[in-house]
Amino acid sequence: MFKDFLARFISLTEGLECFKPGGPICTLFDLLALLQNLITFAYYLATVAFTASIVYGAFYIMLFGSSSTDLIKGRKIIINAAIGMALAVCAYIIVNTLFWLVGIRCPWFRLTGCNF
Repeated sequence: MFKDFLARFISLTEGLECFKPGGPICTLFDLLALLQNLITFAYYLATVAFTASIVYGAFYIMLFGSSSTDLIKGRKIIINAAIGMALAVCAYIIVNTLFWLVGIRCPWFRLTGCNF
């Protein structure tokens, strides 16, 4: 899993020739494609954090759920993870809506191959 995480982090500038030494000058499209890669990486990171928080909260409830305060703490961990994932989904919807309002009719996560 760490290897996949590292590969995603390293590939942020994948396909963008302007970020390589001696490459052409970066255009607005290149910067948007870099932003696309950064947001995709952030969503990957949010999904991993969400899953880890759910598992941690569940184990916390199973191991320490005998007292009511520990049960509440375990539930709070799971609820906070769900709120964080809901915020990530809302951010996704907002970014898509902004791109649509500006006139970019293809999804921001597939900018390559899109004509502006």
